[in-house]
Amino acid sequence: MAQYKFERYLKFSSDAVYDKALPAGTAAPKSGIYRCDGCGHEITVLEPALLPGDDHHSHTAQQKAVRWKLIVADAGTPSAPAQRASF
Repeated sequence: MAQYKFERYLKFSSDAVYDKALPAGTAAPKSGIYRCDGCGHEITVLEPALLPGDDHHSHTAQQKAVRWKLIVADAGTPSAPAQRASF
């Protein structure tokens, strides 16, 4: 399970990107931490790299196919500060 120490560095999001379980080998829609739906294995992926394939780690029959779900996204580079008006 992903962990953190300082809550002030995390922000809640209800973005639908967190709801999708992506098949192995799919391009990551965002950089961040992904968790396998079947076994809980976690990885870090940089967008637009491919999520690891089915051969990345083994599953039992009950765990089914490897499917990755985004659990923590990289917010990216903050917007540039607004330009000051020059007089």
